Amino acid sequence: MSDEIMIGDIGIESQLKDKSSKLNISLEKLVDRYIRRGLYMDGYYEPPKLTREELMEILIRDVEKDRKRGIPPKKHNSEIFIGRWNKSED
Repeated sequence: MSDEIMIGDIGIESQLKDKSSKLNISLEKLVDRYIRRGLYMDGYYEPPKLTREELMEILIRDVEKDRKRGIPPKKHNSEIFIGRWNKSED
C-alpha cells in the first residue's frame, strides 16, 4: 500500500516530480511557483502597480473571454438602493 509517509529529500523530490508530471510542467517551474506563492503569502511580494488604462485593458480582455465562453456581461443597476435607507418618509 502507499499509505507510508515519505520523509527526507528523496521523498520530497519524488512528490515534486509526481506533481510536476501531473501538471505537465518542469520541476524547476513548479519549484518557482511554490517559492512565489510562499513569498506572496508571507507578504514579501508586492504586485506591480498598474495604471488605470492597463486595468481597463485587463477588464475588457476578461469580458471578451467571457463572451467567447458564452457568458454575457452583467449590467449592474444600483438604482434600487437609492433612497432605500432614508429615515424620513417624504
